[in-house]
Amino acid sequence: MSKKFNLIQIVGARPQIIKSAALSRAVREQYQTKINLETLHTGQHYDMGMSDVFFSKMDIDEPYVNLKIGSGNHAEQTASIMKGCEKEFETIRPEGVLVYGDTNSTLAAALTAYKMNIPVFHVEAGLRSHNLQMPEECNRIAVDHMSTLLFCPTSTSVLNLESEGINKSDGPYSIKSPGIINSGDIMYDNSLYYSTQASDDELFNKLGIGSEEFILATCHRPSNVDDQETFRSILESLSWISSHIAPVVLPLHPRVQKHKDILNQYSTIETLHLADPLDYGAIVQLQINCKLVITDSGGVQKEAFFFRKPCLVLRDETEWMELVDNGNVILCGNAHESIKKGAIELIDRELSFPDFYGDGRSAIRIVDSILDFHSC
Repeated sequence: MSKKFNLIQIVGARPQIIKSAALSRAVREQYQTKINLETLHTGQHYDMGMSDVFFSKMDIDEPYVNLKIGSGNHAEQTASIMKGCEKEFETIRPEGVLVYGDTNSTLAAALTAYKMNIPVFHVEAGLRSHNLQMPEECNRIAVDHMSTLLFCPTSTSVLNLESEGINKSDGPYSIKSPGIINSGDIMYDNSLYYSTQASDDELFNKLGIGSEEFILATCHRPSNVDDQETFRSILESLSWISSHIAPVVLPLHPRVQKHKDILNQYSTIETLHLADPLDYGAIVQLQINCKLVITDSGGVQKEAFFFRKPCLVLRDETEWMELVDNGNVILCGNAHESIKKGAIELIDRELSFPDFYGDGRSAIRIVDSILDFHSC
């Protein structure tokens, strides 16, 4: 019997923790004799409600270590994660480092592994918003160009890599000859899995919406929440939508807690339900049952598609242009009138839901590709 492949996966933010669940599940159920998988948590997300609760409630493997980096500016956070990862990689000696998405944790872990000559495997490779002012865009481009295996969620993301000169290799794979795999979207795996799990029958009553139709909103990007007046304008738009179209549920990201005075002003509006951070299972439940999703999150706009909901995106660009081209998403930015107009336009739009993101077996394809790499 060949020895197990030592793989370490990096998480640091809520979406990465959720994505890691699909891979951990696949290894646990089908590959325990072939892969030794460890999870390193950088601690980039500092709020327990946005991190630890997901491990305890959702059958996600606990990380073997949490670096507890917390918040900070980009340079401080990235440097601290690199220092912590280097120490752990020297101890664990992984044969591959798997990173998700485009956060500072993704960049820092990939750069550390690259400098230590450890192969980098990037899940959600090839995504491009074409806005280089977004920190996430810089992160994902850099990580793609350091990766040995690039796991693309869509055919468009494959084409994006090829347009940057990262051409598909037939193997054996290396940093000079990387593997580009259209694995499908790992979040589709999770959406299918968690949509069948036990739900909280009291969730809607707890949020104050009962059995009525409602709209789900999320907002967390610095461009939308750091500036007080921008955030106030978004809340004003959601308030208008809640009274003219349908009640709005807005789980509050920890980043917005600094605007307590503004939140207090809107907390008395009966149709605008400001909620504490919710675990992923609750968010899935809301997505399944809502009438419309309003978000600035790349992941949430895609999950809206998984659950066959229209989505209004509070940004001027998206990594998921196929959703815009197909009419499932409207990009409205954060201007008050644009948000109102977009919601009115989307709420009754007839939509189609093509098979953009695979068949829900992305994690299996990822693990199989890593094992193929190991055997070469």
